[in-house]
Amino acid sequence: MADKDTRILRETQWPSVLFYLYLHFSALIGLYFVVFQAKWTTIFYTICLVYVSVLGLSAGAHRLWAHLSFKANIVLRGFLAIAQALICQGSLYDWVLEHRLHHVHFGTEKDPFNPNRGFFFAYFTNKLVTSHPDHEKLLKTIDIKDLEQDPIVLWQKRLYWLLAPLLLTVTVILPSELWDESLMCSIFIVGFLRVTVSLHYSWILNAATIIWGLEPLNK
Repeated sequence: MADKDTRILRETQWPSVLFYLYLHFSALIGLYFVVFQAKWTTIFYTICLVYVSVLGLSAGAHRLWAHLSFKANIVLRGFLAIAQALICQGSLYDWVLEHRLHHVHFGTEKDPFNPNRGFFFAYFTNKLVTSHPDHEKLLKTIDIKDLEQDPIVLWQKRLYWLLAPLLLTVTVILPSELWDESLMCSIFIVGFLRVTVSLHYSWILNAATIIWGLEPLNK
C-alpha cells in the first residue's frame, strides 16, 4: 500500500510533551512514597484500582466495545464503563472510535498508532506529535452504529468530564479518610502513579502487534 511509504511530517506538540513530563515526574515522586512512606493498605488499594481500571479498558473498551468479542448484561457493562473512566484516557466512545480507526487503516499513515513507524511511535510517541491532517474526517468514516445505540456508552460519554474527575478525587481522598494515610502520599500514589501505570497499559494495546507478533485483525 502506497500509504505505508508516504511519511507525513508530524510536528511536536509541546504542551503534550510538558504534560507527560509532569505526569511521569509526579509518578516518580509517587514511587518514592511507595518505597519510603506509604502504608501497605494504600499500596494494596492502589494495585486494586490499577487492576479495576485495566479491566475496564481491556475487557470493556477493547474486547467488549471495540471488537465485540463477547456480550454482557447492563450491570456488567455499567461496571466496565465506570472502571474505564478510572484510567483517565477519554470516554469509551472516543477510545473505541480511535481503536477502530487503528484497525481499519492498520500500518498506514492514517493509522494513529502506525506500527510501521516503530515500536515507540505505536506505544507512546504518537501522543506527542500532530495527527494525520485528515484525522477528524477519517474518524467520521468509521462505523460506530453500535456505539450510538448503546445507552451505557452514550451515558458515559455525556458525563465523562464529570465522572472521571469525580472518581479520581474520591479514590484519592478515601485513603486519608478510611485509614489515615497522608494526603500527599495518596495524591502522588493513588493519583499520579496509578494513572500513569494504567495509561501505559492502555498505550501498549496499540503496540500489541509489534510486541506479540499478532495479526492486525486476529481475534
